Amino acid sequence: MRRLQTRCHTCGEVTLTANDFIVSATTCWFRCPGCGVDVAQSCDPETGRLLLMNGASRRPERTRMGTSDLTALRELLDRPDFIDLIRQHH
Repeated sequence: MRRLQTRCHTCGEVTLTANDFIVSATTCWFRCPGCGVDVAQSCDPETGRLLLMNGASRRPERTRMGTSDLTALRELLDRPDFIDLIRQHH
């Protein structure tokens, strides 16, 4: 698999594969293999398309939260086992 070089704000130059990127319309993200920080960079449409064709993930579009979503979130936050639930899903 082809390796790509980009920059982390902390570590400097890093080498990744397209699979390591998440792409949206104008931005791409990666987790730095050196420091573990998530890095966002601007991304033109052509670069984004090439990354996606070579294995990058597409960032899902954000949706607005409705009242029912907020109510469900409030109920989850009030649960004493909330942290355990989060750990189960990651």
